[in-house]
Amino acid sequence: MTVWRSTSRWRPLWGLAAAMVFAGWTPAPCQVPREAYLAALDLRAEEVLARCDALFAQYSGEEQYSGEEQYSGEEQSSGEEQSSGEVPSSWEEGIASVQALLEDASTARRLVRAPEFDVPGEYRLCVPLARAVRDRMSGWPTPAISRYRATYGEAARVLRQRAVADRDVSALWSCFQRYPLTESGRRAALEAADVLHASGRVTRARSIWSELRESAAAERKDPTAWIEERSIARLARTSSRPQSNAPRLPRLDVTAGSLDLDWIAKCRDESDGGVHYRVRPAEGGGQIALSTSRGLSVIDVGSGRSSWFDYYPHDFDPAVAGASTDPISGERYVEVSENLSVEPARVSRGLYLTQHVAWANPRRGRGRGGMQEVSIPRRSLALRRAAENEPAEVIWETHRSPDARVRPLSFGSPPLVVGDRVLALGWVWSGYTDVYLCAFDLATGALLYRTLIVSNQVELTRFGFMACEPFTGGLAECDGTVYINTNLGVVAATDLVEGTVRWLAEYSPVRPALDIAYRRGRMNFPYHPPVFWGHHPPIVVGERVFFAPQDSAQLIGCDRRTGERVERVGDLALLDSNRLLGVWRDHLVFFDGSHVWLWPAKRFETSMFQRYHTLQVPCVGEPILHEDGLLYLTRYGLRSVRLATTGTMDELDLTPGAGRAEIPVALHGSDHNATLTIVGDAVIVATPYRVYAYRSDTP
Repeated sequence: MTVWRSTSRWRPLWGLAAAMVFAGWTPAPCQVPREAYLAALDLRAEEVLARCDALFAQYSGEEQYSGEEQYSGEEQSSGEEQSSGEVPSSWEEGIASVQALLEDASTARRLVRAPEFDVPGEYRLCVPLARAVRDRMSGWPTPAISRYRATYGEAARVLRQRAVADRDVSALWSCFQRYPLTESGRRAALEAADVLHASGRVTRARSIWSELRESAAAERKDPTAWIEERSIARLARTSSRPQSNAPRLPRLDVTAGSLDLDWIAKCRDESDGGVHYRVRPAEGGGQIALSTSRGLSVIDVGSGRSSWFDYYPHDFDPAVAGASTDPISGERYVEVSENLSVEPARVSRGLYLTQHVAWANPRRGRGRGGMQEVSIPRRSLALRRAAENEPAEVIWETHRSPDARVRPLSFGSPPLVVGDRVLALGWVWSGYTDVYLCAFDLATGALLYRTLIVSNQVELTRFGFMACEPFTGGLAECDGTVYINTNLGVVAATDLVEGTVRWLAEYSPVRPALDIAYRRGRMNFPYHPPVFWGHHPPIVVGERVFFAPQDSAQLIGCDRRTGERVERVGDLALLDSNRLLGVWRDHLVFFDGSHVWLWPAKRFETSMFQRYHTLQVPCVGEPILHEDGLLYLTRYGLRSVRLATTGTMDELDLTPGAGRAEIPVALHGSDHNATLTIVGDAVIVATPYRVYAYRSDTP
């Protein structure tokens, strides 16, 4: 709390402090000596406010304010003249007297007591009259607020239009100070805050945003509510720049109970064993492909016909091939992380860009107790051609590349295909974890360039080796620039053709691996669950690019041209595997397991328009976005959430009773490893062992 003391040391600053307080620019209570307090105190204003509070306290028919009936947009000037009914004449007089106080507050420079902060002694706490009046008005009953808007809405609209025409920021703020409960007043305050923020006065803009949020929360009698008025939300959408480079979302036309089960395909032998992991189908040419550590499963979307292609011949000998084996058991290591999924990037029909575990370092000290050295897999990137009844033919593979710069690299993150080249992040351990951006020729696998992005350290075991496999973030390309999330304290942008670094931005990482694993009692690992964010590529929206590093609880936004950091938003990823699902109508969409959050990309620096929806049924797996909202999977079927920037978000149950029984309740023991994909008119549900296809029952 800001405190101004009239002591001998600070006496020269008293004039400046008093001017700031009287002008209403300091929202916190101020502490002044008794003499100045009595001189500035406006007892008449206190009497008026107390009389008005007593008048409204007699009202007992308070209803929950929804904010729906008052706002119909600026194009309808009568939207602020609606009233919820007749009010007593005494209320009319009380409203008029309070409004007279409010209009005189900017020139009267008076204070009122703040009894909730008052303390005995030489000093008294007081607040500016204008702020005190606005706070009292926010707590009025709904009929009084409606009458106020009907009476002063037109005056506020005219004042705001004049301020906009004159491009006067002070006049915009004055409009809100004089008419704080009207739509035009709040729109004026919002526009003033945007101008202040764009000009670099971030602190002042945040103060206005905070007051708007508190005012709306008090008016709705809900301290956790956010501003959801239609006109302000419309302003947030219409005043933003066109986002032509936002990812295009799939279209899904569904109504309640409109999806029926079409087919079930087997994507993996259940006796294959191994760790359950998240499988992500890649779509192209009317097919979907799912990559595992042992082979490739290709399924026709129309018929559900499945084909399996082994990565290795049946007479494959690990010793001859040079694969690592366990020195104790002699078993060959073909391990797949439960969280680092292998994802094929579909190139064309019959060609598949895949990732698989090529080899792994053996464990040392197995079965001897204590901290063990873990087995860190090395993941290879390969282009394969799949032919019927034959093992998948390898066209090129990084693990067997003739280039010595490529062979040691492990490619743990999904590759990105741009034109005739393949971009991938690879890492190699040299005492530090060195992360390189590599570009390969799609046809031959030749290395085009290798650019070092970051060299950083991960958690180590007592043997001095890595304790967990680093997941090297993700890639995104836009207008010839590649954006990189390393998950090692750096985000970057490079040139697509040459591979030169255009900019680097650092952030403060946390220690995600060992500390979290110990606290959760997971002593036996080489792998640990995601600590903050899930695995996401960067998202480009307009002139900004957003990163969700796995080793940071903050969502990071940068100017995509210069790399200049915009204000960070922290404490968004408080739960494991928090997901940044994508962009829906210029809003970033987050998912934390049970809630869906909307955050406008334009006002990324503030929680002003943050909206959320709580899922009605627990979600399993990871939801996906479509044009109209969010599609997610439950133990009982598929559901869709109609996202909305205003009003309520409705949920639809898409699978009828007959279809519910077809989805296994436990999903083969891998509830959180199911993924969704929309392919044309079909919804694909992929689990480690089964693939389900749902189609609309309406033509």
